[in-house]
Amino acid sequence: MSDKLPDKFEYRSNSGGVVFAWDNEEMTAFRVDSFKNFVPISDPDTSLKVWMRMSPVSREEAESILKASTDQP
Repeated sequence: MSDKLPDKFEYRSNSGGVVFAWDNEEMTAFRVDSFKNFVPISDPDTSLKVWMRMSPVSREEAESILKASTDQP
């Protein structure tokens, strides 16, 4: 398992510790379930809310949040 997220996305997180990836080129959002599993958010309104309302985080911070969430039993 790789423990590095792709550089091509901007990352965001909500207050519940869920990581999201934003693709500026495609203007789409993904829920990041693991380092290799990006779930597309198909609803344009929800995708836009990820971009506009969720706090931006660095890729390193997103990796740390994701690693903490996957390390829990």
